Amino acid sequence: MRSVFYTSALGLCIALVAGCGRNDVQVYRVSKEDSKPVAQDQSGAMPAGHPDMGESAPRIKYTLPPSWQEAPRGQMRVASFRVTGKDSKQADVGVVADAWLDGKRFG
Repeated sequence: MRSVFYTSALGLCIALVAGCGRNDVQVYRVSKEDSKPVAQDQSGAMPAGHPDMGESAPRIKYTLPPSWQEAPRGQMRVASFRVTGKDSKQADVGVVADAWLDGKRFG
């Protein structure tokens, strides 16, 4: 029991001694870089080299079930639908193209 007490007391003393002299505050001054505003293209066009995201979005063929209605696509959706289910419950279904699957077929 004494060895645990002495070991703990020794550890506490070492921790106190090791922490002494570390109250000094150091201040650094760094000059700011001159930041010039970057001219931005206001046309809304993508930067050079960016793939075309406009009307070249993938097109899919589908037949809507009776309770489905076509909805506006949105930015990432290839197709978007509103579905009315039992008890007039609503759902939103979106189809998103995955670039990794581009050109691959299933089934």
